[in-house]
Amino acid sequence: MAALQKIVALRQVIIISNREVATELKAHGLTVQIHEEGRLDLGVFQLLALPVQHEAILDSPLPQMTAWLVNGKVLNPADSFANNLLPFAGWKCSCCPSPRLFSRSWWWPISP
Repeated sequence: MAALQKIVALRQVIIISNREVATELKAHGLTVQIHEEGRLDLGVFQLLALPVQHEAILDSPLPQMTAWLVNGKVLNPADSFANNLLPFAGWKCSCCPSPRLFSRSWWWPISP
């Protein structure tokens, strides 16, 4: 949290997030613009927020999750393989969670 606070203090940064993350960040004195679904234009950036379900975390409650499409080119699906992300199958540039990080027996390609 200290690193994020320092970045915000040094630059005019806009933090955009969903309500759950915003609540946590606001508790640390950070200002957050809540955006959970739909298009958001910010200068040269066009964001599309997609509410998605977080993948299962053993016996823990699932956090609120938002996937982001940036400038219609880069997809960050967060920690989700939710069905509403299927229209982006085969996307050329994805920031994708990988089971390989946790197990040597899995391989999950980022793009076809």
